[in-house]
Amino acid sequence: MLYLANVYGPLVGKTLDALAWRPMRSDTPDLVTELGAPTLRFTGAISLFFGADEIALSWFNGSEGDYHLYACKPSDWLPFSLDLIHASTEQPWGEIVGAQLAEVEFFTHPTIPGQCAAARHVFARASQHIDMWIGVGADGRMEGRDELVARIGAGPDNLDELELMEALYVR
Repeated sequence: MLYLANVYGPLVGKTLDALAWRPMRSDTPDLVTELGAPTLRFTGAISLFFGADEIALSWFNGSEGDYHLYACKPSDWLPFSLDLIHASTEQPWGEIVGAQLAEVEFFTHPTIPGQCAAARHVFARASQHIDMWIGVGADGRMEGRDELVARIGAGPDNLDELELMEALYVR
């Protein structure tokens, strides 16, 4: 089983209580300017809070320069003094806060075979399903680069290049 699937497993079916961006301080001004956009990109981490449980997603630079998505501890970034910015309760990001994590899919990209380039989160509220993607890449692409890309309501621009590795569904 994929490492990220082990991290997410106990949280599928739980309610997202909060979503927070943890940018490096040098990226904070640009991120704050873009907070209402459906696509965000920065260096740092993204935290998803499910009650007392937190998943902090970031990128990891492997031994061969292959950047991939991984679950970190916020303390991993202490030397870089990440800021903490909670997502607004307004659209587009606020619509997933208070929703149930119904599904998570993990994807790889040919530039980093066998490593996770992106995670698709499906949040459910009543009959509504909202996709949120978090991956490593640049702009709207998720492909193994050294920035986090978060996108809500649509998949990455290079969705056709991604290959499903594993999926978790609410039971």
